[in-house]
Amino acid sequence: MALTALKERFSGKAAAAGIAAALVVTPVAHAMAQDAPQQQAEFTQAAATTNIALTDNASQAAHLWAQRNQGIAVAVMLGTESRVTPEQIEQILTREIQSAGVRDVEFFYEQNDVPGTVVGYSYNGGGQGPFNLARARDGAADAVRQYLYQRNLALNF
Repeated sequence: MALTALKERFSGKAAAAGIAAALVVTPVAHAMAQDAPQQQAEFTQAAATTNIALTDNASQAAHLWAQRNQGIAVAVMLGTESRVTPEQIEQILTREIQSAGVRDVEFFYEQNDVPGTVVGYSYNGGGQGPFNLARARDGAADAVRQYLYQRNLALNF
């Protein structure tokens, strides 16, 4: 009898713990795949869709460009529900990268099949990302620091 009561109490607590864990993990996973609701103020929402050249694999195109060129290549995987235009993304991220000390920036686009837009950065010898738009500016700063570090290291050998 005591064993039955113990099993019932334990299974109820285990189920509650499982539900609580799901409630904690689900929003985190959802926010990573989505354009975060608290996007940085500069990533404003826009209704217009623009004409840009799309590739089958923006990450690969960015990686190949970065192998042949100095600078940082930005791979943009456009989300199906993103209301941020490619022009806005380019303007903001180009400004971030250039103000941190890298002049050459190239963008590559693909249409993703998930709701949120993400970006990744490639440079000779490495890469950063993908980042949702809420973290894209921080990711750009990290990519620039790493790119400049690797470039200075190569110049000193």
